[in-house]
Amino acid sequence: MKTKNRDQYKRILRALAVLVILFLESMVFSAVWQRYYAAHLWIEPFWFWGDIFIVFVYAAYELLFMYIYGALKIGYLKGSNVIYSQALSGMCANVVMYLQILLLWRHLPDPRPLIVMTVIDILIAAVCSFLFDRLFTHLFPPKQLLLIYDEYPVETLCGKMNSRRDKFRIVKRISVSEGEETVQKAIEEWGQEGVVLGDLHSETRNRLLKFCYARSIRVYLTPKVSDIILKSSETLDMFDTPLFLAKNYGLTVEQRLAKRILDLAVSCVLLIIASPFMLITAAAIHFYDRGPVFFKQKRLTKDGKEFEIYKFRSMIVDAEKDGVARLATTGDSRITPVGKVIRATRIDELPQLLNIL
Repeated sequence: MKTKNRDQYKRILRALAVLVILFLESMVFSAVWQRYYAAHLWIEPFWFWGDIFIVFVYAAYELLFMYIYGALKIGYLKGSNVIYSQALSGMCANVVMYLQILLLWRHLPDPRPLIVMTVIDILIAAVCSFLFDRLFTHLFPPKQLLLIYDEYPVETLCGKMNSRRDKFRIVKRISVSEGEETVQKAIEEWGQEGVVLGDLHSETRNRLLKFCYARSIRVYLTPKVSDIILKSSETLDMFDTPLFLAKNYGLTVEQRLAKRILDLAVSCVLLIIASPFMLITAAAIHFYDRGPVFFKQKRLTKDGKEFEIYKFRSMIVDAEKDGVARLATTGDSRITPVGKVIRATRIDELPQLLNIL
């Protein structure tokens, strides 16, 4: 079967994979519900249809969290990422169901059956995701791609695409300097499974994009700033000619307020958690050379306003006494023994929580 013909079945196979995982995990929940929780409700037992409804509610929660955490992207993301997302989805769904069971019981239910169920769910998700990922690799081999580039370097892009050799293989490269007619012939010969457009000039890129689109050839390209702006624009259907409204007003007042509240809440919690480590670090820095604990450096914030950012000092005193900031290098003699530890563990960044407050 040709690659183009196979691609239309990807969604069907992905949906089948999700349904299999969802069905197995729902059956596990059904067994746990029937054995440990269904008979202890403060109201009359649900009996047959009520129990089925509870299982469907669990499946709905599971599907919702799978959507939120990207667990539906089987055959698209790396297998390890899918397994992680599936595990996270299962844990969240089980926590929500435990809270729901708590309401149905009106007293604290034993969480151990749900904990065991979570472990079983993770095993089911891991095995199924692994098997379906192998099936995707077998049925949908890596696409043989043609890379079209200009004077800008493309090695970084090639390296990133080659890191997913289960999805992409760049088999041919051609420069637009060879002429557009030559490039179009190369597309028809080498790019039937896909074309990668490097950082080309807009006019050239648009012509090649239309050429490939007219021939139903898939195109991979890195977006320019204008592409990103257009993607976030609003479509206005005021008359028969569509308009894109691109605006940059930043966050609304409501969003800024919500962000500030979240910043303060999270920072306070993290400060409480990190305070023992911060105290130990501050003491270690001070007793090493009796110098200041914090290192301050000027940064710019909204509207170009200056502020001082705080970090734990990881270098000797007056390491930048001439006022010129210099990046640390490997084996930099200015870094203290304490500084090596807090840099490696990123503990030196913790005082920035004070900046947020």
